[in-house]
Amino acid sequence: MRSTFFGLEIAKRSLFTEQAALNTTGHNIANSNTPGYSRQVVNRVQTPSMEYPHLNKPAGPGQVGTGVEITQIYRVREQFLDSQYRNESKTYGEWTSRSDILGKVEAIINEPSSSGIRTVINELWTSFQDLSKTSTPDAAIAARKIVAQRAVAVAEAFNHQSQQLNELDADITESIQIKVKTVNAKLEEIQSINVRIKELSVLGDIPNDLLDQRDLLVDQISRLVDVKVTEANSMYSLTIGGNVVIDANNAVTTLSETNPVVTGGEIKGLIDAKNIDVANYKNQLDLLAQTLATGEVKMKLENDYTIPNGVSVRGADGTVYNAGIVLPKGTEILVNGLNGLHELGYTMNSPLETGQAFFVSTGGSITAGSIRLNPDMLTNPANIASSMSMYNDGTIDRVVQGDNSLALMMSNLGNALMTFTDASGTVNTTLEGYFRGIVAEIGVRSETAQSNQYNAYVIASQIDSRRMSVSGVSLDEEMANMMMFQKAYAAAARALTTMDEALDVVINRMGLVGR
Repeated sequence: MRSTFFGLEIAKRSLFTEQAALNTTGHNIANSNTPGYSRQVVNRVQTPSMEYPHLNKPAGPGQVGTGVEITQIYRVREQFLDSQYRNESKTYGEWTSRSDILGKVEAIINEPSSSGIRTVINELWTSFQDLSKTSTPDAAIAARKIVAQRAVAVAEAFNHQSQQLNELDADITESIQIKVKTVNAKLEEIQSINVRIKELSVLGDIPNDLLDQRDLLVDQISRLVDVKVTEANSMYSLTIGGNVVIDANNAVTTLSETNPVVTGGEIKGLIDAKNIDVANYKNQLDLLAQTLATGEVKMKLENDYTIPNGVSVRGADGTVYNAGIVLPKGTEILVNGLNGLHELGYTMNSPLETGQAFFVSTGGSITAGSIRLNPDMLTNPANIASSMSMYNDGTIDRVVQGDNSLALMMSNLGNALMTFTDASGTVNTTLEGYFRGIVAEIGVRSETAQSNQYNAYVIASQIDSRRMSVSGVSLDEEMANMMMFQKAYAAAARALTTMDEALDVVINRMGLVGR
């Protein structure tokens, strides 16, 4: 037997249901611009119907509905799209880091420019050529001063780029540590949210907003590292770099700040940029500086050359020629870079002096960071050798002033083939050719990184758009829903009023006949 107030109960259920729908719609609208928020929907079902009472048969003529109720308020989310987005976000983050660092390396190289390494080296060769054309001592001293300043410019260009690369390397290391700390902090946040979600889930609740916060944290981590998610009993287990960082028991294993194991994301991009891009360029720059100073090169004598005491010369075929031997003009010899060539000649000083090493190191072997002009040549340009001829005036040996055959050979060094052996193999090319190769390689890497970054961005954006079409809040849709729920709420209120008036007739107006 149904209750007298059955209709009131149905209206009340309807009011409560529509009110919950309106509240959920308001929550959606309020969070339409909240990062990571997923649209929420009220799931409503009919309450169980009951048999309608009848007088003449045990079974009623049918069943009467009892109204509506809410079974749950759920968020609209597709995990497959989440997985796809995080995979592409990892790729985008990795190439963004590589592209950013390679862009900075390109800025450090600064080629082509009027102050780059290629330009200052060419100016050094030109200064040697100018020195080879001098015929008076005064002009020779002036030309030597220019040679010294050009050499200082070359050393400073190497030093400056080496210093910038070292600073960039340190910045990358610091950036990796900061990003690892960010990941570790977010892992602890996820661990905390995991606990709260589990507590509420045990009670039968669906903590939609906490679920959104947890997914947003995972999305943010996916930009930094490769993260995989496994869900069991409302708990997230995470792996990074193939290692479990949040296990099924919600225990957290943080990443190492000094040696994080990752296979994707911004941190992987920074590690690769540091260990591959920056390290390769530093090594190549060091090799260029070393080869300029001491790299083996085949040169042709511009004049007859009498090998001085204490000096030996290797022929192009490997034959060693010792002091006193006269090598004719045109003989091909092997020397160790600009230093080896300079040590074959004579300075302007008297008594006779052979040349010293042109470039020296501030400590250890010559590198881009340590190369500098021999200080003796900077303080006294007369120590720069340009002649390969000497004579004896009857008492002592003297240099033949005006013989600038060595200066001419040094000016030709820029066109000589030299051997470079680096991580990519061995090549025989000029100093300028090798440097052009370095610049081209960095340029191609940078262009490839930018292209991959753009492709990953496009794919990630497309997937995110699909996610938003599923989970995002459409204000138009929410406004339409609001009007629909509002009308339904008003209708339920009217039904409640109607029921109330009907009962008023029965309770307050019936039984008054005959009074």
